[in-house]
Amino acid sequence: MHALSPAQRTWVTFIATAITLLALVALGFAA
Repeated sequence: MHALSPAQRTWVTFIATAITLLALVALGFAA
């Protein structure tokens, strides 16, 4: 796997966090 640039790493972290939060919210509504 190639190294990510700081900008790419920021986007990957941001998107991963957003997806995780959305998943937790969806589980909260489904519960």
